[in-house]
Amino acid sequence: LLGYDSADEMLGRPNEDFWLEPAARLDFLERIKTQGKVTDFEVVLKRKDGMPVLVATSSGLYFDDQGAVLGVEGIFRDITERKRAEELLRQSEEKFSRLFMMSPDAISLSEPDSGFLVDVNDAYAQLTGYSRAELIGKTSLELRLFTSFDSRQRVVERLKSTGHANNIEVEIIRKDGSPVPCSVSCQFVTIGEE
Repeated sequence: LLGYDSADEMLGRPNEDFWLEPAARLDFLERIKTQGKVTDFEVVLKRKDGMPVLVATSSGLYFDDQGAVLGVEGIFRDITERKRAEELLRQSEEKFSRLFMMSPDAISLSEPDSGFLVDVNDAYAQLTGYSRAELIGKTSLELRLFTSFDSRQRVVERLKSTGHANNIEVEIIRKDGSPVPCSVSCQFVTIGEE
């Protein structure tokens, strides 16, 4: 993990030699003393060549037969790649979120059977005449967004039979009661396990 050829190169040296910021080890030890252990505690260690390596440790105190503390034992895992993947995922989600919100097309994310609105963009709010806060958490049926239950059902049935629906003409009702003819396209997306 740290680039040493053998444990002999490390034995007998203070632990602080292997921490990028030796003072961070004091925080690590303090947490172990107060909590009894740490789990997936992130620290930056220092490789033999001086380069940092991000690790997660699960560590705790170990004791002698009389209960006196003998030291700290634990497992350290390199999490550099995991953190890089998490950062790429965060950037991707942020990009999607920006595109979703800024799209000039009205977009909603909803539960197919109930019509429960998980999220909507500003264009969707403008189209319907409701604020995002009035829409999110409600169902299209509660809000009476469709002129008829059948028109929404037609979209859902097509979605369920083919996995997507393209350019289905429906009429929605704005908050002020005025009808708006729309062309609806939709597809399933998976979020978490739903």
